Amino acid sequence: MSHTPSSPSHDRGSSGCIVGLIVALLVAGLLCLALFVAVVASFGFRSVRADARVEAARTQAKMVGSAVELYQVDTGSLPPNLDALLKAPADAAAAEKWNGPYLHMSSPLDPWGKPYQYEILDPKNFAIWSSGPDGITPSPDDVHGLR
Repeated sequence: MSHTPSSPSHDRGSSGCIVGLIVALLVAGLLCLALFVAVVASFGFRSVRADARVEAARTQAKMVGSAVELYQVDTGSLPPNLDALLKAPADAAAAEKWNGPYLHMSSPLDPWGKPYQYEILDPKNFAIWSSGPDGITPSPDDVHGLR
């Protein structure tokens, strides 16, 4: 059986090599593009995750601040600490005005696992904040809630 140019088993020559090379380059290019996208996405997701933690800390600090305000409305004074939002005061007169618990969980931790900071500024004003990712107060990454 002899091979003729019209038979399907003819040698493709250099055109087959060029097509194979183009396909190999396309596959390599797609792999490089996928790697690049994965690296960029990894850095982008870290930033999004960090932003989400900051926003969660801000929201939780505002929630705790709202509980402090409710305590203040009910009792006429600010709680001495955040634990006072969870259990009635020992003083009978103060306990009578207390309508808590004002939080339905133990004092929440910020997204970095640290307790929220609470400070009475004067008899009517307070501040609540998270010490942020570095866990140090005061520092530039602190996340403030109410007041």
